[in-house]
Amino acid sequence: GLLFAGTSARCRKPGGLTAFQNCCDNELPRLSDTLGETGGRSQRDYVDEASAINVFDNQCDVRDQETALLADSGFCVEVGTFCAEAIPLVGCVQESRAYCCFGSQLAALIQAQGRAQLGSRSGFGTPESPDCRGFTVDEFQAIDMSRLDLSGYYRSIRTRASSLLQQEATAATRHRLDGG
Repeated sequence: GLLFAGTSARCRKPGGLTAFQNCCDNELPRLSDTLGETGGRSQRDYVDEASAINVFDNQCDVRDQETALLADSGFCVEVGTFCAEAIPLVGCVQESRAYCCFGSQLAALIQAQGRAQLGSRSGFGTPESPDCRGFTVDEFQAIDMSRLDLSGYYRSIRTRASSLLQQEATAATRHRLDGG
């Protein structure tokens, strides 16, 4: 199997098919890695919530909304922009932004920085055809993990872990005070 595999995704920039709305703007709260939190909301929960947004109020489709949420949350690597719709004699009327999105922020970071070390596998394909596949075992073993800069990720999980511990301590104290 492949390690840290992703999927290609797109959101549409302001253009003719979106009534000039920027569908790459995310309006939902950003996702964070769950750190194994039990009962916490998963990435899938938030994507389902994005799917429930009333698409009649705007021209952005569910794919736009999901991609904007995941990209804004650090789960994606931007591949580039491409023309998604062209009209003869007019030219491009709708551009889209292409991404490779992964199951976690950590996976996205390892993919982006790991591929940069692999030379021939350093890119994510083209915006029209993103290459979001995972690493083979040999490729993953060739990555020098000591050269990956994960400081921003560590900072975010420290903050998240501290918040979770405080919430659990508060809940346990309430439980004891309530006679539990």
